[in-house]
Formats: sequence, C-alpha cells, structure tokens
Amino acid sequence: MQFPETLTEHLPFLLPVEEPWQPISLVVLGLWCSFYALFLLQAARGSGPLLMIDLVFIPVHEGGHLLFRFFGGQFLMVAGAR
Repeated sequence: MQFPETLTEHLPFLLPVEEPWQPISLVVLGLWCSFYALFLLQAARGSGPLLMIDLVFIPVHEGGHLLFRFFGGQFLMVAGAR
C-alpha cells in the first residue's frame, strides 16, 4: 500500500504499512479462522463469552458522543450516530 508522501511525513506511524508483508504460518491462520468461526457462531446464537467485548466497546462509543460535544457542538456529537 502506498500513501502520499505528505501523509507519511505528517503521520510517521504509517511507514511500517508500506513495507512488504510477510506470510503467516498455516497454524496461525488456522487458529485465527477457528476463533473467528467461534465468534460468528456465538454472534448468530446471541450469547457466548466472546460477545462480552461489546461490554467494552459500547461505553467507549457512547462516551465519545459526550466527549465530542465539547469539541464541536451538536454536529460532531451526532456525526457518529449513523
């Protein structure tokens, strides 16, 4: 992936993204696919321990609405609601 030169000058943390990617082992790929399949199964059922991550993301998301109200008023507070 190539970013414009000015973007990587202003955001140096993007430089590693431009390096060539290395392949991963089949074991790692199998473990990741197994975890993802288990997550999707639990999401389809509507219950399971892997869905507890929502208990972390929802308060952070909703807190962002309150935080952005101070930085930009009504527009930024509502912008992420859709």
